[in-house]
Amino acid sequence: GPLNDGPGYESYVGRPAEKEFLYDIVSNRHSGLDVDKIDYFARDQRQCHKGSGEIEVLLIEEAFVCWGECSRPSKCFQCRCEGEEDLQLQRIMRSAAGDKDARRDGMHLMICYPEKTLLKALDFFKTRFRLHSEIYTHRQAKGAEYIICDILKEADPHYRLRAENYPGGLPISRAMLDMTAYANLNDTIIDTIRSSTKTSLRRAQDLIERYEQRMFYKFVLSIEISHDKDDATSLLWEKDEAAIKMELCKMHVSHRGEGREKLFLSPIDIIIEKKEIHHGRKSLNPVDMMRFLPKHELSRLNRSVSELPEARQQSEDKYKSSIPQAFNERAIRIFCRNPDKKIVDLLYHASLQWVEDTKRGFHAPDSWIEMEEVGDAAGDDMGAYDRHIANVSQEINDHTPPRRRVTNRNTTQVSADTNQAEEMSPVRPTRGPTNLFHANGETN
Repeated sequence: GPLNDGPGYESYVGRPAEKEFLYDIVSNRHSGLDVDKIDYFARDQRQCHKGSGEIEVLLIEEAFVCWGECSRPSKCFQCRCEGEEDLQLQRIMRSAAGDKDARRDGMHLMICYPEKTLLKALDFFKTRFRLHSEIYTHRQAKGAEYIICDILKEADPHYRLRAENYPGGLPISRAMLDMTAYANLNDTIIDTIRSSTKTSLRRAQDLIERYEQRMFYKFVLSIEISHDKDDATSLLWEKDEAAIKMELCKMHVSHRGEGREKLFLSPIDIIIEKKEIHHGRKSLNPVDMMRFLPKHELSRLNRSVSELPEARQQSEDKYKSSIPQAFNERAIRIFCRNPDKKIVDLLYHASLQWVEDTKRGFHAPDSWIEMEEVGDAAGDDMGAYDRHIANVSQEINDHTPPRRRVTNRNTTQVSADTNQAEEMSPVRPTRGPTNLFHANGETN
């Protein structure tokens, strides 16, 4: 089918226009309902739920091809119009050019269904939502996923994949530049990193050991985001991940370790996930993207291509009792890299305070205010996770402001070097109530 930057972007490759529906069998660009999803939905349900999960035969056996109006004309490479006026202009131009199919502008030969399968189609997209909620974005699965990502990030500067066109090999993050390197990037990469004798891979190997012991990153808190734009939680969604990390580190929450030393949060400890799951078309009803044919027109399916009937979008009134209240769900989820239970607990309470302060209209100061000296022992108190994962994400370094710490009562050392700032001991605002934050109603 059409690719974003290839020979198929402006036209189909390998098939004439009247066979365009063949591309939709495996990857349906119109509705998203295709045999690929039917197959892996059933597979994943069988693997995870042990017993459930059958191929939805009805959606395969009842499918047929007829004309249907394009569901996304502004994105379709054939239609590509911004509205009815553009569509009318296209029709006039193609008609003047003698295009015999001008009456079919804005229409496609697509995979359609009889009206009786309407609820089955809706159930298919509900299954998609449920699998994403229960399996693909499950908090344990994401905790494991993030630690695997960190393993690969740690190994990336020190490990090379064999590549046909690059004599020195390619790092993991550039494997897509060479087909040989990409083919070599498979599940064995973790075993290869673990068995390596390179000392530079020691941090990645420590994380692999932690992964194999199932010490995944801890889920801390999930904050549900309302669909109401006037709701206070919408302010949370507008913040970017780096800003959230910094605000959490500034929260005035007091916790102490085993030796009564003060505990502090560092951005490297925190993972922010903006989770959004939907039924296939974000906030829209995916069934609206499908085309259905009434029973009395099914007899016309045996006619020639030009005489095939037109399937249409169905009104939601026909199945409104089965439609969910919302088609998408948003949440901000917070995970902790640090396995120390006290740090996890500290992050939990800081997250609760951050949510409450944001809802009340408070926000952290733009600059770091008075800081007090923190002993180097604070950075070493990491339990089983001895060291912070330095340089796991360059994004953190890019968004980390210069830090100021007091070296003695009369001298202040300022570092504008972000990497050097990461090596400093964690810092926090001096003691004071939460009214250190502005109460003028402004938000970040």
